[in-house]
Amino acid sequence: MRAGVLLCFLCGCGNNNMAGAPDLGADLPPGPDLSTVANAKRVFVTHGTWSGNLKGTAGTMTGLDGGDSLCNAAASGASLGGTWRAWLSDGTANAIDRINDVGPWYLVDRRTRVLDNKSNLTTQPIANIDRDEDGLITDGQQVWTGTKTGGVADGNDCMGWTVENDATVSGRIGENGLVAEWTSIAGGAGLPHCFMNAAYHLYCLEQ
Repeated sequence: MRAGVLLCFLCGCGNNNMAGAPDLGADLPPGPDLSTVANAKRVFVTHGTWSGNLKGTAGTMTGLDGGDSLCNAAASGASLGGTWRAWLSDGTANAIDRINDVGPWYLVDRRTRVLDNKSNLTTQPIANIDRDEDGLITDGQQVWTGTKTGGVADGNDCMGWTVENDATVSGRIGENGLVAEWTSIAGGAGLPHCFMNAAYHLYCLEQ
């Protein structure tokens, strides 16, 4: 075996996984046909990251609209189709109230069931929301939410997701690799300032 082929065999070649790990789902049998699962939808964490000024980034009327627009753009870029909403709260709306009573939700690999129903969003997912819109594993990422456990507004939302350069303003984040802290990381670590170097992912749920 040639040295180059041996190196590829041992280390892996052409892996686009953000986390640097192989896609363990690639060799698994197909998942359920979601068209046969009543109300089944998909969920992903975005590959892209954005500042706390989601309104300005997306050019929308509100920050929540900005998050939704970014989710739909990510889904469109991955040819997913569907209509998507960001898991975000601000001073006018709780994340849980922005999500339709549909589900169950699966990762875009169409194998992994993450949420049974809307009420499941008030507790914690069954599995990590650890795949992006392209189906790549993206574990251990920090995600803007503005939302505490229970699906309600935390009060820290970069002033309605309109601020990106103010060290006196914070935004609540969760971590997609921790089911218990998926929407709210405990303590000060979950409240980064809405400053220029703070750019995080979004959770996107199909509606």
